[in-house]
This record gives sequence, C-alpha cells and structure tokens, in this order.
Amino acid sequence: KSCQIVEVATDWPRVLLPKIVSALSLSGKKNITVVFCRSSLKTCFARNSKRALDRQPPEKAIKRQYKHSPKSVEKICAKLGIKFLVVPTDAISIEQSYHKLLAGLKLNRK
Repeated sequence: KSCQIVEVATDWPRVLLPKIVSALSLSGKKNITVVFCRSSLKTCFARNSKRALDRQPPEKAIKRQYKHSPKSVEKICAKLGIKFLVVPTDAISIEQSYHKLLAGLKLNRK
C-alpha cells in the first residue's frame, strides 16, 4: 500500500486541519491519518536552527504550536472522522521521525 506524507507544522490546528483534510479528500485521498510528532521544546528549537533563515518561524510561534497537546488535535481529528497517531520523538530531523513512524506502523500490522 502506498503512503503519501504531507508535513504540516501549524500553531493553528483548529483552523488548518479541516481545510487540509477537505483539500486532500477533494483530491481523492482516502484513509487520511494525522500523525502528531511530539518532541521536546528543546528539540523544536534545534530543528528550527537547522532551517534556512528565511524558513525559520519566530520562537513565539514555536512555543504557541508546542502548547497544543495531542489530545486537542485528536479531538479535531475525531470531529473530522480521520485517524490519529502520536509519535513521541526527539529526533532532530523530521526524516528520522518518519522512519520511526513507519517502523512503528510495520510493527502494528503484524
């Protein structure tokens, strides 16, 4: 089964998640799963420092995004009728987080 990953980091999930899910659904995507990568604030800042300067959000935005708990995002997903997973990770790169996620998904299929 092929899998497409759309990475969205937002400090406004109540506004953006419904729009993203709607756009994906309209484009024919099915079986949408939102994956919440839960990292420490220290890791979030480390990831940000590795981005190009023009791609770095202000610390204020990172702190605001960090305040969203997995439970609050899970409630939004439930209202939208989509699956939700939490992946606790302090991997510095998002790619490392995805590898951990995909390994976990393979383990869960057994």
